[in-house]
Amino acid sequence: MGCGSSKPSTTTETPWKNIPVKFETKNTLNGYGNSVYTVTAENVSRYAPINKDRAPDQVNTSNECISYVDSATANHLLDEIHNKNAAMQLKSVSADSAIITVSRTGHKEEINVSLKPETGLNTFDFTLIGKTLRQRHIGHEVYKILS
Repeated sequence: MGCGSSKPSTTTETPWKNIPVKFETKNTLNGYGNSVYTVTAENVSRYAPINKDRAPDQVNTSNECISYVDSATANHLLDEIHNKNAAMQLKSVSADSAIITVSRTGHKEEINVSLKPETGLNTFDFTLIGKTLRQRHIGHEVYKILS
């Protein structure tokens, strides 16, 4: 069991197990406090008080899978998700990274993501259905690892 294991899959791709960790991401937008992620092998829970006013339904959320990207890649993924509505699929997984294929009309690229939590990297969490990434969320950078 691990990332993507609760959804039906017609692929032979072996989903990964998230690395269990608890960490904060830095809230620089308001005084509600930092977000706290609790990651288990099969789930990612996020408490994001930053959203109390702007998106109350996103204060407590969860997804199955988490990966980590540098800030330039995070900004690029945000643009692809929100402005260009790109499709994203899991291409491959190695010991501590994965390759995501980003595609839209006239464009296709591969993006390498880390599976290891590290301060300074942004979160990229999602639900994996087969090879398709759904409920995609780009978070702030990991500020402090708690455990």
